[in-house]
Amino acid sequence: VINRNEQAKAVKMDRFKECTNGYTSVLDVLYGRILTISSELNIPARTAGIYELKK
Repeated sequence: VINRNEQAKAVKMDRFKECTNGYTSVLDVLYGRILTISSELNIPARTAGIYELKK
């Protein structure tokens, strides 16, 4: 995921419901953080992220 904007952006996770069904969290591969899958994923300004789905 890449956010090239000057402001943080929220990605609505409803778009990916078919792919994320059955998963409860994601691993931020770059920083080792585990994030809960909720209705939105907040992406800070001018950053990129790689996320791995976790059950």
